[in-house]
Amino acid sequence: MDPNVFNPEAKITMNIATFVLDFPNFIPDFDFFVSYLNHDVRYEEEEEFEGSEYNADTISANILYAHPFLPVKIASGFLFYFQQYYSDNDFDNTKKDIPFDIEWKINPKHDFYVKTHYKTSNYESNSPVEDFDGWEIMLGGRYYIIPVSTVDFMQGEV
Repeated sequence: MDPNVFNPEAKITMNIATFVLDFPNFIPDFDFFVSYLNHDVRYEEEEEFEGSEYNADTISANILYAHPFLPVKIASGFLFYFQQYYSDNDFDNTKKDIPFDIEWKINPKHDFYVKTHYKTSNYESNSPVEDFDGWEIMLGGRYYIIPVSTVDFMQGEV
């Protein structure tokens, strides 16, 4: 049996450009940043991966509030994602994501968090992929093994 049966060999040209602007903290306990990402994917074997080449732009902004007296952080923002395929426009899509996250540091080794995202996906009118509009909710906990290693336990629903 060929071990590469699920991974066809492909020569990919991938260009990624990223810009992140983290604004200075003019207001204590608030952090604000914006980012832009362009992701362009092309294949040398055009016939084998026909319809898979695309260009995607992601624009996002986030604000984080860290309560000055309680071990609580609240974050929100928005994300816009635009994906355009080079040869099959039926899969072109626009996605929007509005997060609202709360994190509570129970003690130095444990965090508890609630992450909610209102998401929409809109595809071209003749696309075989169905549009989506709804909430994603995740409850979780994080245990710090050491400062740079963690274990997360989460439960989510869409």
